[in-house]
Amino acid sequence: MESSPMMGPLSSADSGKILPKQLLTLVVCCLAISVIVIDFTIVINALPSIQATFTGVSVKDLEWITSLYGVVFGSFLLTWGKLGDEFGRKRILMGGIAIFVVGSVIDGLSGNLAMMLVGRIIQGFGGAMASPSTLSILSTTFTG
Repeated sequence: MESSPMMGPLSSADSGKILPKQLLTLVVCCLAISVIVIDFTIVINALPSIQATFTGVSVKDLEWITSLYGVVFGSFLLTWGKLGDEFGRKRILMGGIAIFVVGSVIDGLSGNLAMMLVGRIIQGFGGAMASPSTLSILSTTFTG
């Protein structure tokens, strides 16, 4: 039996076939990282609607909606990568997705700009939590 330094022994199942569990892992990780990346930029399309909905919101205020997500995401990305290695990548990924969803719900229900900004901060935190775990999980699930 062959051995890999990161994965341990490789089984005969590693003969090039994708197992159902591996396929599910691939789909979940790809969906998670896609939503996280898309959420960073897609809100730009909604800024005119947000400005029309929340009266008295200037263009400078709208910039915070996109900026806060990126700042929080970038600030916690390395931290959550290390914590994922220590406490389990799957656990951190699932927690990050849950936090991201909570932030999305807050954004969807927000009645003012401040509430939306809180939602974006929570989304950035959850995205930073889930993002490094997706790549780590994929690299350990698929070898070669």
